[in-house]
Amino acid sequence: MGGGVLLGILLLHGLMLLKALAFLMFELAAKVPVRAEMLYPGVENTRFFNQVQVFMVPLLYVWLARSNYKTIACLFLFINLLLAFAGGARGLLVGLIAGGLVAYVLLKPWRAEVLKAACVCVIACVSYLLLQLLSEVGERADAFRAHSSGRITIWINLIEALGPAHFWLGEGTGSFSYHDFKRHEGHPHNSLLQFIYEWGALGAGAAIVSFACVLLKAYKFFNQSDNCQHQLDITAGLAVSLVSAGFYSLFSGLVVMPMPQTLLFLFAGILLGGLPDYLQSEVAGVHASPKLPGGSWLTYRYLVWGVAFILFGVYLHLFGTYLLQQAELPEVFKGPRFWAQGAQMKWEI
Repeated sequence: MGGGVLLGILLLHGLMLLKALAFLMFELAAKVPVRAEMLYPGVENTRFFNQVQVFMVPLLYVWLARSNYKTIACLFLFINLLLAFAGGARGLLVGLIAGGLVAYVLLKPWRAEVLKAACVCVIACVSYLLLQLLSEVGERADAFRAHSSGRITIWINLIEALGPAHFWLGEGTGSFSYHDFKRHEGHPHNSLLQFIYEWGALGAGAAIVSFACVLLKAYKFFNQSDNCQHQLDITAGLAVSLVSAGFYSLFSGLVVMPMPQTLLFLFAGILLGGLPDYLQSEVAGVHASPKLPGGSWLTYRYLVWGVAFILFGVYLHLFGTYLLQQAELPEVFKGPRFWAQGAQMKWEI
């Protein structure tokens, strides 16, 4: 089931890549400076699509590279990396390289695939350098530019704003924004600093521990020799995707934007859902001799599902209320911190 969902997502991603590649060719044919904002038509900001690429690329070289689709995976891996270089996606490249290094060190059965992906990356880089000979490269499309695009200034501004209270409880979700006379940013382009400022050190620590636990369970799953190889490949691809996204989030608003947020939880959910044997073995003792007050394990299970159903109903109610509220206020910005603060929900008693 998880493999089918991921294959469908990769198919849609591949169609977008082909369109982006065609636009890159148009830029070269027109002999105008390659513009990063033209590579991904229909995307408000090129970095939004880069945040999707960081999840897709590891699936291509870790999972599909060991399947019947290895030739197609190699082709789309090359297109992804070529567009990353041509679009000046430095944070994306850093995240992918870091994720690849972690995979090479910790996932020995997939080292051959990681090395092949590194070769494709070199070929994509050389192709990008050749493209520079055919056309001028715009400032945002320069993958080797040395400045920080203002990120260091934002990070320093956030660090200076930290106080003792931030190491316990933060200012609240969505509270950070940076603005001067030239720009306004709704997030600091660094997930760790953002969590500390908005959630406090306790919330940031909980997020990091949760993320690490998911990856640790996956790593332990790799060491079980009786697991299906296909399932292991999917699990490895998902794990490397999450690691790459984690590194990329240190330079981008990946944890803020809706699409990468969705992919983050989707991939983590599929990853955990694909570890049934390992998870069941861990809680086997609980199933064998439940020691729960007031009834059996089955009663406790129904109670948990009942509470979850009630909470989900409350969530749907609030979601619908907010949607109707925003439909009546077309002038209010509706995006969940798309470089700005989201519209506040009106509570009516």
